[in-house]
Amino acid sequence: IVENTDGTFTYTDEDGNPTIIDIANLETLTTLVFDFDTSEIIYTDEEGNETAFNVENAVTAFETLTTLVDNGDGTVTYTDEDGVDTVLDIAAMVDDFETLTFFDYDFTTTELTYTDEDGTANVFNLGTLVASLETTTTLVDNGDGTATYTNEDNVSVTVGIVGPQGADGATGPQGPAGADGADGADGADGVDGADGADGADGADGVDGTNGVDGAPGADGADGVDGAIGPAGPQGPAGADGADGADGADGAIGPAGPQGPAGADGADGADGADGADGADGVDGTNGTNGVDGADGAPGADGADGAIGPAGPQGPTGADGATGPAGPQGPAGADGATGPAGPQGPAGADGADGAAGADGTDGVDGVGITPGPPNTVLITNAAGELEWVPIADLINGDTGGGGDTGGGDPTEPTGMEAMDFSFNNLSDAGNFQLSFNTGSNVGSNWEVLLSNRPYSTIPNIMSNAGPVTLVSSANGDGTYNHLITGTNPIVNNNQGINISGGNTGGGPGTAFSGTGCGCVTFFVF
Repeated sequence: IVENTDGTFTYTDEDGNPTIIDIANLETLTTLVFDFDTSEIIYTDEEGNETAFNVENAVTAFETLTTLVDNGDGTVTYTDEDGVDTVLDIAAMVDDFETLTFFDYDFTTTELTYTDEDGTANVFNLGTLVASLETTTTLVDNGDGTATYTNEDNVSVTVGIVGPQGADGATGPQGPAGADGADGADGADGVDGADGADGADGADGVDGTNGVDGAPGADGADGVDGAIGPAGPQGPAGADGADGADGADGAIGPAGPQGPAGADGADGADGADGADGADGVDGTNGTNGVDGADGAPGADGADGAIGPAGPQGPTGADGATGPAGPQGPAGADGATGPAGPQGPAGADGADGAAGADGTDGVDGVGITPGPPNTVLITNAAGELEWVPIADLINGDTGGGGDTGGGDPTEPTGMEAMDFSFNNLSDAGNFQLSFNTGSNVGSNWEVLLSNRPYSTIPNIMSNAGPVTLVSSANGDGTYNHLITGTNPIVNNNQGINISGGNTGGGPGTAFSGTGCGCVTFFVF
């Protein structure tokens, strides 16, 4: 076989007979193009015939649609690809899981009531809670040229506010013994009880319905086959090699879709007979004549049955996310855990050492007492003048005059004859209870006389904050003046006063007025 370099080959058989093989007309070319303007795939066959396939019409023919519609009555209707409607009752779903809690405040009793999911009412008295946490400070004119300030920790400080020293008068009587030193600091508070366990979390809200998936994207068009390169020159025929062993059959590929059956073309013309060989040994068979050109395509036959579906194309891009479903209701708050136990009370601090006796006060001058809550000063003109203590709080303090006498536990009000004494117990923790009679709108004081303890730690009242002033009698007993900072609000109001361990000996536990040590005052 010899290549003639013009698209033909010459084959010479054993008898020297040449045969020319023309392969230039055997190559064919097909194309497959996608037209984006018409959404058509156009296939051009070997004969130049075009076949158009409209992708948009095919997608429309097989596309399905699902919908989700709000019916406006607490339900939504979902329609699937087969047109089947399913109604979802969202309102009923919410009712199945929804719980209700609420707060109610009573302005008359100052009580806040919380009703939980089980209908259980929990009552908190805000009046008592505020009263137990409220603190107060006082500044009292002692009427003797001194003022006493009591801070939130019930620690009292007495300061002198006296003008310049006047001329010496006649020697005054011996002043009373100086006040006892300040009480030692209170012991540290006990450790707080552990917090109660958190309530259980409420149930999660219902998830919204997922949006509808987008339709699969169309398959991309196949690329055009490249042209077949020219055949290389024929090498000389080598000796026939021994037949190799048959290779194993390859795996059968998946069946492609069945194409439509085309009509049979007309038979080509028979090739010319080869020349007869010489008699004798049979010569080798002559080569087959070149096939005649294919006849013109016959009319399209009827469409064959649709072959099995080809492999699944790649998944199209996800469609846009559907709108979020409605927010489920918030889960109910868990019930409040129980309060931890009260920590133990801290130990009382040791009593401070007795203060040194004050020096004798200077002799006073005969003056008329001024109005309440005022002090006597010498003004810029050198004259004595009574001025309110409040006007001096933020001004410059005068020189440190000598502390005069005076009993800080002296009541300021009038004795209340219609108070009724109920009980006093001060052998350990302090307890005092009484009723206020018909003194609505008045402030009140209680004087405890000759008690065997120097102070009442952690004092408090159910009627609001109270102040405590104590003084020593010089015989191992003490007087204690308890003053309420809130007026009496109810007729015959019951008042309970409590405190820590007095540490003052055997104490008492009387009912009525048996101890003779309690006196009530109003102002």
